[in-house]
Amino acid sequence: MIPAPSLNDAPDAPPRRRWRDAAIYAACVAGTIIVLWGFFLVQAIVFIGRFEPVFLLLPAFVGTILGSLMARVLILQRRLRQTNETLQERHERDERFRLAMQASEFAVWDWKLGEDTIFCSHGGDDVLGGTSAAEYIPGDWWQHWIHPDDQARFYRTMNAHIRGETERYECEYRVRHEDGGYRWVCDRAVASRDDSGRVHRIAGVIIEISDRKATEQALLAAKEEAETANRTKSAFLANMSHELRTPLNAIIGFSEIMQSETFGPIGNPKYAEYAGDIRSSGQHLLEVINDILDLSRVESGILELSKETVDLAMVAGQALRMVEEAAQRRNIRLDVSLDAVPSHVVGDPRAIRQILLNLLSNSIKFTPEGGSVRLGAKLDETGRVCISVTDTGIGMRPEDIPVALAPFRQIDSSLARAYEGTGLGLPLAKALTEMHGGELSVTSEPGRGTEIVIALPQAERAAA
Repeated sequence: MIPAPSLNDAPDAPPRRRWRDAAIYAACVAGTIIVLWGFFLVQAIVFIGRFEPVFLLLPAFVGTILGSLMARVLILQRRLRQTNETLQERHERDERFRLAMQASEFAVWDWKLGEDTIFCSHGGDDVLGGTSAAEYIPGDWWQHWIHPDDQARFYRTMNAHIRGETERYECEYRVRHEDGGYRWVCDRAVASRDDSGRVHRIAGVIIEISDRKATEQALLAAKEEAETANRTKSAFLANMSHELRTPLNAIIGFSEIMQSETFGPIGNPKYAEYAGDIRSSGQHLLEVINDILDLSRVESGILELSKETVDLAMVAGQALRMVEEAAQRRNIRLDVSLDAVPSHVVGDPRAIRQILLNLLSNSIKFTPEGGSVRLGAKLDETGRVCISVTDTGIGMRPEDIPVALAPFRQIDSSLARAYEGTGLGLPLAKALTEMHGGELSVTSEPGRGTEIVIALPQAERAAA
């Protein structure tokens, strides 16, 4: 309940009010005296026939009394009107606050230190689980209603704010509901301090966050489940890769022996052709398995790269020799220009060779016969070595580039679907580049080819 203000609680500032009251008194007294003087003067002339100065004393005395009473009545009426307006404003403000509290899902509380009770707004029973059906709750309510596992954190956080260690108090904890279960709430408050810094009052709000906590717990469980599934997938791929590599190596090795007729002729030439097909298919399958295993290791963080000075020309030459046969079969010209940049970068030589091999293989695969693939390099404005692989292939739309960089995906078009592959070349190259602290970017246009650039740090700059 808001106490009714007294007549001395006028909202105006005291000096201004005193001057206004004095003016009202002066006007009322002077006006009354003047009216009485006029009345007595007329009466004296009409009934007595003369005017005496003594006739001025009585009107002045009576006028002062009557004028003072009249002024007091006017001042009281004015202050009563102001008080009613103030009460109406406070009532509207309280009504607005009450309606807002009823529409919201939080409660306002106010605790004066040293008192045994804490004010809690109506509606707090919904937030606190039936603990604040009255406006005041016991000061030790937290010992009975806050979850035992959360009481230490609540007490520690509140005391830290009281000691001035935090700008505001904020704590999330569980509150026992009247049905015996617990609800999550977020409690926020700010302390009011005197000139010495001592806290004498704390006020804040309590908001129920059970739905948010449930969502967070569901997301956390989903994250843990996904991480477990990812670890299981990585372990499965590693085991399967090992199980598949052993027979594949045997198949490739025996097919090579049969194709080369190491132990004598095999008779029908068709058998030699079939042995060659078995060898090429086995090598392709082995490459796919290696890509899957490498990408799985990168995603799970198992793959570790060495950090050493790498001869870029040597590694690029090795990658080019590995794709040279495929380029010749399709009559694709390979151009190389690496003389304009420093010859050394920092990284893992096997991984950098794998990056270049994947990019060159992709460009050759998606370039029609008679096209060209160019391997070049330059320095960017930050001094990084930017190695580019540019082809005259089928290209792709800008919106297809993120799809091409995603694992196990291919661009859904009639041209792209005509080419074999798992779609791991670009994603693996991107992942390995980023593990080197580099960056991979793709520029492409349908029918005009694709340019892929990887930026790697120089060996000298990395050492510095």
